[in-house]
Amino acid sequence: MLIRIFAAAALVLAAAAVCLGQAKTPDLGGSWRLVEADGAKIGAKSVFAGVTLKITQSAAAVTIEKTKTRPTAAPVTETFTFYADGRGETNAKTPLEYRPVFRSPVSLPPVYPDQIGSKTVWDDRRLVTRYEKITAFVNKNTVFVTARDEWSLSDDGQKLILKSSAVTEDNDGSIGQAGQSAFNESAGSNVRMTRFVYVFEKSN
Repeated sequence: MLIRIFAAAALVLAAAAVCLGQAKTPDLGGSWRLVEADGAKIGAKSVFAGVTLKITQSAAAVTIEKTKTRPTAAPVTETFTFYADGRGETNAKTPLEYRPVFRSPVSLPPVYPDQIGSKTVWDDRRLVTRYEKITAFVNKNTVFVTARDEWSLSDDGQKLILKSSAVTEDNDGSIGQAGQSAFNESAGSNVRMTRFVYVFEKSN
């Protein structure tokens, strides 16, 4: 009898551990409105104004619909799907274009490929996407971009936080040597790390 009691207790503890493990995966689903970009509040005239997300989440996938509402044109909606089991996915936008707005320190925006592959997993309470290295072209120079996105919720679940980072490399440092020191951490360097933080609030 005692053995049966201990066995039952072990099963209960194992089930509780499984439930706790499942509870660590937050639900990112819902409607979200961008309110802050890199520490700055979003005003009506901000280039970040009018960006909303609609997220649906299942055990296998997270789908994000990003809509940009503009006062002088029809809204533009793009959809991205990420598989949180690590199988990999391909989306029709690069990670830099996927962010609410593209910011470039060079005079001409980079030209990106039409699609980019990535792999997504849950890392504790964060949804992490690592993108494959892509080739882009800036001012007739070839650059290579490797990016990462990290989604998480605030403790009260009312804010969604996107932390994005990217490493940009060129072959010979020509971008820095050409005077685009803002593109590189130092003129002549061929590697630049950029980080972006965006905060979304729950919307009705």
